[in-house]
Amino acid sequence: MFFIRSFEAMYQYVNEAMRLITVYIDESIAAIPEYDDTALTEYIDAQVAALNESIAALPKYVDRGHVTEPDFTKADLTLDGDWYDLDLSGIIPVGTTDVLLGTKLQSGAMGGSLMVHTPNTDDFYNVDSTQTLADWPLLRDSLFVSCDANRIIRYYGTFIYWETLDITVRGWIK
Repeated sequence: MFFIRSFEAMYQYVNEAMRLITVYIDESIAAIPEYDDTALTEYIDAQVAALNESIAALPKYVDRGHVTEPDFTKADLTLDGDWYDLDLSGIIPVGTTDVLLGTKLQSGAMGGSLMVHTPNTDDFYNVDSTQTLADWPLLRDSLFVSCDANRIIRYYGTFIYWETLDITVRGWIK
């Protein structure tokens, strides 16, 4: 009987201890002031909105999509070894800063060259160019050039026999 009484007493003691611990925890939790995260939420929302505005203001590349015909062919261009304006205003929107051109070249001679650069610059070294390296193979290339506010670029084509010289606007940065 002694063991049973001890066990019962210990059981009651443990139950009372658990009850007191539970009461203590409940009172402690109730004493903690409730956290108000409204200010933090408003701050985070303002930062996200500002970041979204900054991202929206960044220049973006716009792919032109499927194009079935070149924008310019050798018949549209003056190819005599001098620089000429190429007006892209009918193709690219106002506000465009840079243009990605696709070219297709085929020549009966080596050294056929097509170069492009930004108007109103005399910098002959800051050009993008492509050229034929052998007789007759068809060459496709991409040229990247900045345009002016009127959406004009400059081009230079050598005076050789061109079987094919096509220029297509593939996309732009705005």
